[in-house]
Amino acid sequence: MAAMLGALLVAGCAHRPSAETEDVAHETEQAADPAIDLLLYAHELQSGSPEARAKAVEQARSAVDDAPDARNLARLALAYGAPKQTRYTPDLAARYAGRALEADDARWNAAARQYLRDYRRFYTRLTEQSPSDDDSEDARARIAELEAELDEAQRKLREMATIEERLGSSPP
Repeated sequence: MAAMLGALLVAGCAHRPSAETEDVAHETEQAADPAIDLLLYAHELQSGSPEARAKAVEQARSAVDDAPDARNLARLALAYGAPKQTRYTPDLAARYAGRALEADDARWNAAARQYLRDYRRFYTRLTEQSPSDDDSEDARARIAELEAELDEAQRKLREMATIEERLGSSPP
């Protein structure tokens, strides 16, 4: 199956025009296999320029507004998850992948279902990922250092204010 998908992707993409001249956001013909349809769309997004990817997000959003079916929701998820573009939004990529899986008209085959589940899981983890413990310890240490510096600066200001008060209240 994987070899067949690879052969289809290579054969289907070998004679494509340059990604720089092709508009990724155009409406592509739907493949007979939903998994291949998703993979081809993801490949188009990956091959396109950042501007074309951003345009794909706008067109996918419009398509979902017009017809919020499973295919359009999945394409919007893929468009939001396309990196290196201004509308890259991993949390929305995860959300729309989930909505595509749960849509009333979702008739995904096993491969497409697995792809969308993995996509949702990856982008969910990406958005929920917290800094590593080392980063957190470094950040906490830096915060403690800055708080100590702030306390020291406030102490000096209080001392200066006390000195000014004494100087101002002493007889000339």
